[in-house]
Amino acid sequence: MKTASMFTAMILGIALPTQNAPADTAPVAQDAHDDTAPFAQDEPTDADPVFAQDAHDEEDLMRQARSNTKYRMGLGVNYWRSVKHISRNNIDIDSFAWLATCQIVPAAPWKIEANIEYFHDGFLGLDGTAFAPQAFALLGSTLYAGAGIGIFYENGSFDADPFYILRAGLDFEIFPRIHMDLSGNYRFAKWTPLDKLVKNIDGNTITLGAALRVEF
Repeated sequence: MKTASMFTAMILGIALPTQNAPADTAPVAQDAHDDTAPFAQDEPTDADPVFAQDAHDEEDLMRQARSNTKYRMGLGVNYWRSVKHISRNNIDIDSFAWLATCQIVPAAPWKIEANIEYFHDGFLGLDGTAFAPQAFALLGSTLYAGAGIGIFYENGSFDADPFYILRAGLDFEIFPRIHMDLSGNYRFAKWTPLDKLVKNIDGNTITLGAALRVEF
């Protein structure tokens, strides 16, 4: 009987640790789960309020930039005069030219300008009329300066070489949304019709211009 009791106690002693083992490992599994939980919660998502606010701020900045962009369109006239004296009866060394003008002010003090200038026959030896599309990059608000490029179009084709322009001017508002632009220009040009008539002479001109533009 004593031997049976000792045998029973030994069996119980072995069995009890085996039954307690899952209890010892359970907290470890729980701790492992708890350790990973914060990382899963910290991962950013598209629905995160911070990211949504950033996107909203970017949209506001883009909308504000578009609303601050100004557009101005109008008409003008240029008085031009050849730098070199040309003693030919069929060549005008000074005259007037008309232009249509468009100006974009994306962010002060920068301005971008596009013009189309119209020349009547006789301009530096021209037989017929001509047009000159031009583009400028200008810096300054009321007082400004900049540079541009253009090319002559006559008799159904563009000239072989573009011309380059240096400009300085005064741009001011005379009425609400109506701007007066007074400018002086120096053009570096090689004009093919003039070159055919007078060899070894350039078509450089000095231009005084005035334009009225309406702002939208």
